[in-house]
Amino acid sequence: PVTLGAVRGIDRRHFLRASHFNSNDPFRQKLWNIALHTLSSCATDALLDCPWRESALWTCDMIVSAPLWLSVGGDPRLVARCLRLALSETNGDGLVYGVCPAGNDERLVFLSTNTYLPILLEELAQYYK
Repeated sequence: PVTLGAVRGIDRRHFLRASHFNSNDPFRQKLWNIALHTLSSCATDALLDCPWRESALWTCDMIVSAPLWLSVGGDPRLVARCLRLALSETNGDGLVYGVCPAGNDERLVFLSTNTYLPILLEELAQYYK
């Protein structure tokens, strides 16, 4: 038999200093608050797809999450960390692996990852103009 001595939750969301948004429509305000909570929940020490089932950085997700994260007031150092992770491991051809960190069994190269990376960098360059 198993006996539980205690159960506790740990909030591992990355802090999000959200831009100010007020709506007279309670539904829109609630939707905004839920979106911020979701975005914050998908950012621990890297932007993730689903932190409860994925513990790797997927560069493809960053094409959506990084500009959104920055737009609502997220810390740009988190996006910079994600980019450093994505570019930290490449194969002999200079292609970025689909998963970071890439273990011996996870050294997959996805065309989408390498296609989206320049698009993401262009998005970030537009953000900082």
